[in-house]
Order: sequence, then structure tokens, then C-alpha cells
Amino acid sequence: MAYLKHIALSTLCLAGLLLAFTPFAAAEKKTIKLAHTHQGDFASEIHTAAWIFQKWVNENSDTLEVKLYPNNALGQERDVYEGMQLGSGATCSISGTAILNNFNKQIGVLDLPFLWRGYDHVHTVLDGSVGEELAAGLQKSGFRVIAWMDSWGYRNVVTSDVEVTKPEDI
Repeated sequence: MAYLKHIALSTLCLAGLLLAFTPFAAAEKKTIKLAHTHQGDFASEIHTAAWIFQKWVNENSDTLEVKLYPNNALGQERDVYEGMQLGSGATCSISGTAILNNFNKQIGVLDLPFLWRGYDHVHTVLDGSVGEELAAGLQKSGFRVIAWMDSWGYRNVVTSDVEVTKPEDI
């Protein structure tokens, strides 16, 4: 009987030693659900940006993984943002700024025509104090800006006869 107790105690000690020197399984990764409205193919710059973000995070993070939900898979834009405010559905979204005007009126300034002189001007403004102020306004609504992206140009106007270079040309 004493022999069995010794074997049982030795087994428990061995198990304790094995646990002490065996790395525990990594905790389950937190999933970032990234939603957007575009088709899930590389013809879309929005989906391409989402895929690049997903690839980078999935290859470089031990605690996070990104899953993509293109083509309104988690709902229309407003539904996605309202769900994010409630902590359900998507955890991240790539979209234009017009929808965000519903949550913070200051964002509407970004959609004014003839506001930008060119892409360098956009980058200087949004990567500076103005971008920080706009991001802070969105944060009050429950959203955190990760980055400002270029997409589709800024207020494109297409005509067949007249070059549009100033408001009067319209």
C-alpha cells in the first residue's frame, strides 16, 4: 500500500514538473471582424487594403487575427457602425467619410467640393492636427480611426465638354 502511495505521489510530482516546463497553449486569438461594402476581390482598392491589413496582422500578431467580411456581409454601412457602437458585429470597418457624418457632423467637412489641392494636401491635413481633431470627434462616438485612406479621388466631376477647375465651371 505504501508502495502505491509512493508511485502515485511520484506520478503527481512528475506531472507537476512536466506542467512547469511545458509551455501552455497560447490563449485564443482575439478576432478583428473587418467589414466593408465592396466585392471581395482585388479589383477593389478597399478590399485590397483590407486584405493587406489582414495579412499583416495575421502574420505579425500572437494575440490578434483578422477576418474579412466584404460585400456588406455584416450589414449596410450604418448598421455596421451602429453595431460597432453596441459592441456587436464588426469590430472594424473601411468606408467613406459620408456615412460617418451621421455620427459626428465635423466629418462632413471632408466631403466638401474643391477642398483639396491634391493628394499631398489631403495627406498633410489628415495626418496632422486636423486629422487628429476629426479622429477625436469620432472617438467620442465610439470609433477609433486607425488610418485615413485615399479612395476614388476627391469629389470627382466628369464632363464631356468642359474642364472643371473652379466652382463656376460647373
